[in-house]
Amino acid sequence: MAAYVLGDATLVAPVLIFQLAFFSSVFLMLLDSNTSRHRTTVFSFLFQIVRNPMIIGTGIGLLLAVTGWQPPELVMEPIRLIGGAAVPATLIAFRISLNGSKPLQAGGGRRVDVVLGSAFKLVLQPAVA
Repeated sequence: MAAYVLGDATLVAPVLIFQLAFFSSVFLMLLDSNTSRHRTTVFSFLFQIVRNPMIIGTGIGLLLAVTGWQPPELVMEPIRLIGGAAVPATLIAFRISLNGSKPLQAGGGRRVDVVLGSAFKLVLQPAVA
C-alpha cells in the first residue's frame, strides 16, 4: 500500500519500527500484568518485561540496528529459518485453534456476529476503499 500511495515502500519502516518497539511492547506488558494471577509489584512487572520473548527480540533487534553490528552467519541462519516459518506457523496454529468450532451452529449466539462481520469484510470494506 505504501509503495502504491507514497511511491516508496521504505517510508513505512519508521511506523512499523515504532509500532513493534513501542506499542507492541507496552500492550504485551499490560496484557501480562492483567492476566497474571499474582499481585503485580514493580519488581514483578519488570521481571515480566525481561521474560517476554517478543520484547526481548524487539530489544535485541533495535540494539543491532542502532549499533550496526552483524551477528555471524552461523547465528543468523537459524533466525532467518524461524523468521521464514513465522507466517505459515501462525496460520497453522490459528487453524488448529478453530478445530471443532461451529460459529454458524444454531443456538450458538454467534450467527449474527459472523454474518455481520463477513458482510463488513466482503462488502463494506471494499466499498469504502
